[in-house]
Amino acid sequence: MIRNLRENEVNTLVRLYVTPEVLAPRGLAWSEGLLADIACFMLNRIGPRYVTSERGLNYFQAETRFVLPADLLALLFEALESLQRGSQAAATGEHTGGWYCFPIFFGRVLDGDGLIPLDGAKVECLVDGKHLSSTMRPFDNPYTTHHATQGVFSFWPDPVVAALGDGERAFHVKLHASHPARKTEWSHVHKLVLSPLEVDPWQGGSQERVILPDALL
Repeated sequence: MIRNLRENEVNTLVRLYVTPEVLAPRGLAWSEGLLADIACFMLNRIGPRYVTSERGLNYFQAETRFVLPADLLALLFEALESLQRGSQAAATGEHTGGWYCFPIFFGRVLDGDGLIPLDGAKVECLVDGKHLSSTMRPFDNPYTTHHATQGVFSFWPDPVVAALGDGERAFHVKLHASHPARKTEWSHVHKLVLSPLEVDPWQGGSQERVILPDALL
């Protein structure tokens, strides 16, 4: 089985350093969802380290045993700063009418000839014609696909503030994929009709998912 060892390394570091005492001065509350967001932020900014054998695992452990993960610590605190800015923005905003909360969008980019995952494709997300906002949620936009993750991409648009008295509202989420070596492009528009919810929009937990059709380039 293929394993990304950086994922284990990042999750261990997050659980070691991200404690309620570290989060409280930043106005953040500890939760499993928050830890997952921080880990995702970090993993999106470092290269994966895959091994397929016990020998590879042993080599990685010997290589990193006495090395201080300064680069990972820097990314961890960068993630905390990003979350703090988003929390402050949400706290000072007017949200007496609730929030329009979006699902997570998942898709995959394939080579149109061989139907295999395509490496290096650029995928971007727009909500009502505007570039996806990602204040707290660490989803890169545009996102570049990688063969190691089988060409899969994902986006989670930030919630939109609803004014007092607002009701249902239609949103158009557009996904667009291109590749520097391909002449073809792919676009998909997903229409959502959402009602404002009186919830904490940053709370972790189970979220609705939308699986998009494969993008062929």
